[in-house]
Amino acid sequence: MRRPWRALGLCLTLSAAQASAEAARDVSPEAPAKARRLGDWTLLRAGEGRCLLHYRALERRSELVLGDLFLLPVGEGEAVLSLKVPVGAALSTPAFYRHPARQAVVPLAWQSCDRDQCLAQVRVTAPELARLRAGVRIELSFTPVPGAARLTFPVSLDGITRGLRAVGECQTDQTDQ
Repeated sequence: MRRPWRALGLCLTLSAAQASAEAARDVSPEAPAKARRLGDWTLLRAGEGRCLLHYRALERRSELVLGDLFLLPVGEGEAVLSLKVPVGAALSTPAFYRHPARQAVVPLAWQSCDRDQCLAQVRVTAPELARLRAGVRIELSFTPVPGAARLTFPVSLDGITRGLRAVGECQTDQTDQ
């Protein structure tokens, strides 16, 4: 009896991941008219009733883009975290993030690459989303090309709680119109 529910859960997860991938792909972080800053994250309106949070990680000295993160709430208290990297990726080596105080890592699965970027995603569970809301920062890590050293950089969590609340309000506002 449990298998049909697992299959349904997998279908819902895949549907949410697809919606998040489409939103992350279709959104340009340079669209200020559709953006609202919340701490270090930005609320983006992706159209079609979709809103999500965006964070751009830059190299401190050169200000080169290391990655764009998108957080899209799905289901009850869960979310999909998407990472777009412009530098390529060693697809055989998963990207991951970790909280500095914890040893455990949260792996992101590579979904696709094209000539401009690679996309990795993870379904963020309710307990993990609570850790993100309570945290100050995470460390994100991936390998840009096979054989290269991992690229690790901090991601501020300032604005996640306000941002997730704003995403809910944004999606409600857009469905009411």
